[in-house]
Amino acid sequence: MKIMTGNFDPVSSHSIEEVADLYDREKDVPSKIRQAMMLASRLSCEKPDDGNRYWQELKIMVENQELQPELQGEFYQGMSNICRSYSNACKSYEEEGCRAKYLKKAMDSFDRKNRNLEQGLWVRVELAGISSEKFDDRSAWLDEAVETANLLDLSDDIFSIINIARSHLYEEKSKIYVKDLNDYLDLAEKHLIAAMDSNRESLNVYQKRDVQIKLINFYIRNNRKEKALDKTISWISNQDVSIYQGGRIQNDLNYIATQLLMNSDTDKALFHLERVMPVNGADKVELALARILMNEKRGIQVSEKKLNEIKEYVKEVENEYEWASLSSYINFKNNNEDDALDGTESSFSEQYPLSKEWYLKMGEMIARDEFSFVADKLQLYSENTL
Repeated sequence: MKIMTGNFDPVSSHSIEEVADLYDREKDVPSKIRQAMMLASRLSCEKPDDGNRYWQELKIMVENQELQPELQGEFYQGMSNICRSYSNACKSYEEEGCRAKYLKKAMDSFDRKNRNLEQGLWVRVELAGISSEKFDDRSAWLDEAVETANLLDLSDDIFSIINIARSHLYEEKSKIYVKDLNDYLDLAEKHLIAAMDSNRESLNVYQKRDVQIKLINFYIRNNRKEKALDKTISWISNQDVSIYQGGRIQNDLNYIATQLLMNSDTDKALFHLERVMPVNGADKVELALARILMNEKRGIQVSEKKLNEIKEYVKEVENEYEWASLSSYINFKNNNEDDALDGTESSFSEQYPLSKEWYLKMGEMIARDEFSFVADKLQLYSENTL
């Protein structure tokens, strides 16, 4: 999602001390606001009392200075991001609802004299994703976003994102208004499918795949696993899945089919697993472990030859990104990590139940004694990145 935050960079290469010194000497108000944002966000874990001081000064500057509405809106949006990104993990500077509070202020600023209708649209979409807000308000914000998109003749991609947001809204309603559960789930499904169909021509391959994965997980969350499998196999049969290769193997439809089939039809699961093409050394390690997992379900134990193959693959893991990819499995197993994803308030486990099961399975594989050479390398990577 497009987020403008007045050039706010919470992970600046400058040290906290350097930013604090710049802040004390800064005369330009917008620059001083950006520095206060940076300090408030970065200090929320390390020195929350100091961070709160910058937060309070930040609020005064953004609210009281005679800023241009568009710039003020960007700063309010940046403040909402601090609420979202830091309040749960570290120190919350404000009461619950902080994120929505500043998004609404951003919306008012962008709407003032129609200074930035498009950015006001994005704020409405983000507000609609906050589950603590009233359903009627969230639905109205999405209606307004559609009106703006039509008015500005924006690309079809935006309508896809709005449809995804509406799908989330109806799925939430299904859990509250249980009597109408199936009706709301049907509406949620309809909007996810529309997210793919509304911009069939302009949707790039990665955007399409992202929506497909959302739809698969939607089916699994709502006890419609057979539909998830049928859709996945249909997509594999009716399109050139090689166009998906070259990215993360976790998003390869054949890999997803493997996970969907692993507990019901191991032979078919292996059929799809063999069609997943590794991109790097970490992929080779992961796919080798996945094959062992599938074979063990068929009663075939891991051989010394296979263990030696994986040891060779470990030598091909070249960079931090690859090690991080493998580490995510063992971290999830150890901590049952539930970090929020994609700006939603739902956890990883809730939004991506298929991935959750696979993360746990792969984490358990890496933790086994016979694969200790993988875990040892991951531990070494972890120590070197601290």
